[in-house]
Amino acid sequence: MAADNQPDPAVDLLAQLRGALEQLNAVAARVPGVAQATAHLPSIPAPARITAAQISAMVGAVRAQRASMQALRTSLDAFEQQLEVFERLLEPLESVSQTWAQLERRVTGDRT
Repeated sequence: MAADNQPDPAVDLLAQLRGALEQLNAVAARVPGVAQATAHLPSIPAPARITAAQISAMVGAVRAQRASMQALRTSLDAFEQQLEVFERLLEPLESVSQTWAQLERRVTGDRT
């Protein structure tokens, strides 16, 4: 349904086309040789099938987004591990620099 409880024009058009095709098929079925020729023509999908296809596409998109999020989590975990290693490498340097700063202050007499 469209806004204001009006029928959806696309659904209405499909229903009209389907009705016209059914009438043409009924007429064609009475003409010898035409039924076999029209058997290979494509049919218009039912609105429910269109909706099912759209829902399937949405499900696929959600699955792809979830897979992307999982890949992002994996990347973030790897980055976290790298930061942890970097932090452990910096800790001794921090200790040495603090000791060096204390030594400089003692030698220079700086009390700040």
